[in-house]
Order: sequence, then C-alpha cells, then structure tokens
Amino acid sequence: MNRTEDLRVFALVAKTMSFTKAAQQLGASRSVISKRITQLEDRLGARLLNRTTRRLSLTEAGQTFFGHCADILTAVDEAESVIKEMHMRPSGLLKISAPVFLGQLLMPPLVEDMLKRYPDLSLDLQLEDEFVDVVGNGYDAVVRVGVLADSSLVARRLATTRLVACASPKYLQRHGVPKKPEDLLQHDCIMLTTPDSQFQLWRFHGPRGPLSIRVPTRFRSNNDFSLKEAVILGHGIAYIPTFMVNRDIQTGRLQTVLDRYCQEERGIYVLYPQQRKLPLKVKLFVDTVSKRIKELDLTL
Repeated sequence: MNRTEDLRVFALVAKTMSFTKAAQQLGASRSVISKRITQLEDRLGARLLNRTTRRLSLTEAGQTFFGHCADILTAVDEAESVIKEMHMRPSGLLKISAPVFLGQLLMPPLVEDMLKRYPDLSLDLQLEDEFVDVVGNGYDAVVRVGVLADSSLVARRLATTRLVACASPKYLQRHGVPKKPEDLLQHDCIMLTTPDSQFQLWRFHGPRGPLSIRVPTRFRSNNDFSLKEAVILGHGIAYIPTFMVNRDIQTGRLQTVLDRYCQEERGIYVLYPQQRKLPLKVKLFVDTVSKRIKELDLTL
C-alpha cells in the first residue's frame, strides 16, 4: 500500500471531518476510505480519529500526526513540481564526455546551441580518449567510438565510420606503397592505443576473408591529434577512422593505401545509464548530438 496516499487520505478526512466527503473527492467508496484509515491506525498502533454516529474528531495523536502529514505532503508536492518543471524545461548540470578529436568536431556548436536555448542548463564537458566509468564518474552521457563493455548502459548508435589505412605522400615515396596487408610488416606503423588495440592487430578483409596483421610500431599514442600529426609528418602508416583524416585525404596531405582491404567499421555511440524515465536534459543532448553528427562527413 502506498504510504504517501495513506497520508493524503488521512489528511483529507481530517480536513473535512467526513469519510463521505473525503470519499467523494477521492472518487472512492466510504467503506474503502474508512478501511484505509483503520489500517493506518493499526500500522501506527494509535487511534487517530474518534468516531461517533454523528461526527468525527481528531485524537491527540491524530492532531500531531495531521500536522506532520501536512508538512510531508507539502514537501512531496514541491518535489514533484520541481521534477515536472525539470522535465518541461531542462535545468541543472549536464556532465558529458567525448573523445578528443571527435569531441572537437562535434561539441563547439552543440555546446553553443544548448547554452543559448536552455538558460537554466549548465554543461560540464570532458574530452578524453580513454573509455570512462560512466556511472562511477557521474556522467549523464558519453560519446564513444565503439561500445563500452557495460551492459548496464543504453547505447544509441549515431553513425558509422570506416577505418582507413593512410600515410603521407612523402613517406610512401621513401618506403613504397604496400600492396597487401602482409606488406605492412616491412613498414613503420603508427598505432592509436585503445583498450582493444593492445595486441597491435590490424584487421582487414581480403579475397579469402578476414585477415589480422600484428603490425610493427615505431610510434604509438592514446591521443588522436598526436597520432594524426605523426602521420602527416611522414613517420609511418596509420589505420584510423575516416572522420579524422577525410579533409587531409581530400587535400592530398595524406594518401590512402590498401583500399580494397579496408572494410573495418566502427560505430559511433552515445551511451547513458539505464533509467526508468530519461531526464529531459539527457534526452535533449542525445537528440542534439544525433542531429549534429549527421551534419559531419564521417565516411570517405
């Protein structure tokens, strides 16, 4: 039985001093109201109402309890009003995270838009390439390339990006262009270190199916910008998402290799904790980042 509803029933009976009037206002029968009051008294171990054939009156315990009920019900009503207001107009702090490179593509216009449209909303944006503990670190939502291995999170796919092998024309002039994935064993490779790249395996698709190559690395980094700069400067071949290098490939600063073998894809997701009802501020962020990512050129 809902204890808050019991308090409401008792408060209404105490206010009207009538089971019948309370029943009419609550849309219930007089007997149901009387039974709920009796059950409440039994649970409390105290009589709250004096009953006669003609009238009701509050006992001393009933008067004390009625005063507390009024305070409790007022607080409950105020709490419900605040929550409803939050769902009608987003407010409070929204803590979000995104990878550094992708975040710098996505977030500046998104942050500007949300701050302008929702004056009661504050944003805490963390750009970090490592996978994060969403719940433990108090994030409302995070954007990641690839899904976190956490079944307690909701994962909404925003887009798909393809991996591309690329190098600077200067590097390829010096070292030659690999014709098949096995040729990478004779090249300098640049590795983006993530939780799923610890074994230095690059996965390709050839005429005979999937192929994994344990590539030699001369430079590795957990930072997208450092990795991209190393590729552009001619330090080796990288195998990275197209959204990082599309513009450089289009302008000729980088050149793709092994195109027929590069079919690996990565999903771009927004992840957030499972909740019975998604807070409005999180829903608006998910919708806004989904719209923003569709405006970016993530495929080659």
